[in-house]
Amino acid sequence: MPKEWVKETPKEDHRVISRALENPLRRKIMKFIGLESEKKLEEIIENFDLHASEAKTHMSYLEEAEIVEKTDEDTSTYKLASIGRNYLKNVENV
Repeated sequence: MPKEWVKETPKEDHRVISRALENPLRRKIMKFIGLESEKKLEEIIENFDLHASEAKTHMSYLEEAEIVEKTDEDTSTYKLASIGRNYLKNVENV
């Protein structure tokens, strides 16, 4: 479900998404999650050799921008939201 402020301030929406995508590691995390899969936070931590706090920070940026979302089954598992899937398809050509 979109955040309420997105409807009122599209420029802010764009800024939040840009801030999330400007970091190369966050883009790598998106590719790691993939178009049709899900990854646990622990898998992201291991794959990128991150501390838990670093991984949580990166994921919170991606989640705030509605690029990733937590799955219904497990709050520590992430999948790409439509913005993230579209970015990988159209910009990264995955």
